[in-house]
Amino acid sequence: MGKMKKRNLIIVFIVAAVCAVIIYSVVVNMPPMIKMQDVVRKSYVARKPIVFLIYPAKEKSIWDTLRNDQQLTDLFDKVHVYTQPVSFFEDSKWKEKVHGLNEPALLAVDYRNNLITMHEGLPDIDQLRDMFKEVFAYHDEMIAYDAIAKKELETVQKIIEEQRYVDAMQRLRTYLMVYENTELEAQARGLLNQISTKPQVIEYLRVNRDTSNRKVLLYKAQEDVRYKRYFNAYRAITMLTQHFPKTEEAKEASKLKEQIDEIAREEFKEASVLYDNKKYYEAYEKYLSLHKKFQGTHWDVYISGKIQQIDADPEFAAYKENRAKDREMESIFNQAERLFEQENWDQAEQVYNTILRFYPKSRFAFPSKQRIKQMNTLRYSKPPEEHDNSTDAKEE
Repeated sequence: MGKMKKRNLIIVFIVAAVCAVIIYSVVVNMPPMIKMQDVVRKSYVARKPIVFLIYPAKEKSIWDTLRNDQQLTDLFDKVHVYTQPVSFFEDSKWKEKVHGLNEPALLAVDYRNNLITMHEGLPDIDQLRDMFKEVFAYHDEMIAYDAIAKKELETVQKIIEEQRYVDAMQRLRTYLMVYENTELEAQARGLLNQISTKPQVIEYLRVNRDTSNRKVLLYKAQEDVRYKRYFNAYRAITMLTQHFPKTEEAKEASKLKEQIDEIAREEFKEASVLYDNKKYYEAYEKYLSLHKKFQGTHWDVYISGKIQQIDADPEFAAYKENRAKDREMESIFNQAERLFEQENWDQAEQVYNTILRFYPKSRFAFPSKQRIKQMNTLRYSKPPEEHDNSTDAKEE
């Protein structure tokens, strides 16, 4: 029994040793793992575009043949070429582009890893040359673009050396909009941050910001007056006249205030005339409208006072009560009219009779009587519905 255990242990040891030798051999001879970021970094430093020859697992030999074609040597020397399986792109931003490829493909990107073109399937030599022509044209354009960006930044640096910080700030802002994707973007942002603490720039920004704020406030006030948002307009006008009293915008704001005051004065006068003529309801509605339009302005003090005065007037209270009844009757009468139009005469007659019973002196009593007469006439003049005897005729 002890000999068997010993023999089993020896067998396990031998198997483990063999496995270790195999694993070591595989690891030692395995090519180093290529990472996407290393590929892009190498291309960026060398300023060369990248062409990926992508193959499904069983297609590697096709690309080896293409890569070794002597007619294509001059093309492949000008780019970084990486022959990689589809699985290489699983952790890259090109995953969606190559996902599900069932045939070989070429993917060309610039040295910043931006897509130039992609070709699925094995191209012939002419197609490949056309594709590389597009890649090289794009590459040359990009190199020229970088050169212009570099020259412009050198100009800005000279302006900074001359201590013309405001000019430099303006050019750097433009630079970052035009050349935001170049390698010098970070350097340009650093320069902009550096000069933003200079007293010249701080003062310029303050003055420029104030000017912008004044223009925005004046525009807002003008728009609010145009659309009768007088309270909002008053707030913008107040900010202009208090914080920027000696500016052109403040003068324009004062004119707008005068315009609002004139509008309020005229409309307030119209409401007062209605009230003096004992047109209480119209006056009340007018004052409520003015309260809504001029709420928050000094005019609202007078408007609110007038509304309270009308509310306390006994004559208006009686008028308001009658007006409420009138609206109630109007609603009932409209209901009856709808039933009449639908030829639902029995129900319509009931509603008309309700008006005659409870509101016999109202302005809706007479038209209700007329409708009842009209319905009676229609009831007796309307011919009876014809009965279809075609079925009976067929049966006979």
